[in-house]
Amino acid sequence: MISVLRRELLAFFTSAAGYVLMAVFPVAMGLLALFVFPAVLERGASWFHTKELTMRSFFLAFPWVAAAVMPAIAMRSWAEEYRGNTFQLLLTLPAPSWRLVAGKYLASVAVLCLMLLTTGVFPVMIAANGGWEGGPIFGGYLGCLLLGSGYLAIGMFASSLTSNQLGAYMAALLACGTLTALGSFAGLAGSSGALSSMVRFMAAGDHFNLLAAGYLKLETVTFFISMAAFFLMLTALGVEGRRYR
Repeated sequence: MISVLRRELLAFFTSAAGYVLMAVFPVAMGLLALFVFPAVLERGASWFHTKELTMRSFFLAFPWVAAAVMPAIAMRSWAEEYRGNTFQLLLTLPAPSWRLVAGKYLASVAVLCLMLLTTGVFPVMIAANGGWEGGPIFGGYLGCLLLGSGYLAIGMFASSLTSNQLGAYMAALLACGTLTALGSFAGLAGSSGALSSMVRFMAAGDHFNLLAAGYLKLETVTFFISMAAFFLMLTALGVEGRRYR
């Protein structure tokens, strides 16, 4: 598993795409957090107008950025192995399929952690302006890690289904975008009933917003861990099935 993790990290940081993603993530977060979401929250006023810097707009932006960036990180994980005919070579390692999946997944989570570190300037700026709120910031970053990890698992599962990286990306983008936006459409399912409850339960964006508001609930954490575990299990089953094709 460790050898696979190292291999994946080396592949990511020796590719131009890896550095592009590392640069795009904080830039996209900054633009959305400073201009787009403050304009929504303050009815058209951006940060330049209000001069009020909070983490609220940052955490509102993250699920949407993650829905686009996490699939891009994960899209090559298995699709590249299939396309480059290195999958069979990977299977020669003395490790079961689930350990291969775990190694690739932990490498992508490590990349996510590095990306989150690049946004550390935001809480530092807020602390300098006297707007530090420890609970919501801690909960928000925990939510970023959990949500991002869940979306990486979805992206890895999509990648395990095809040798086409673009196809894997689009499938994962659709899935992650739907989970992010699902809470906005919960009202269409009615205010009560099984369908409404299911839609609200599956709304990853709503679970994330609870953490970003400082509400650390066991069921919220369990939701994200279960989501990641479910898609990793599907990935491991798919990889195991390809061993015998």
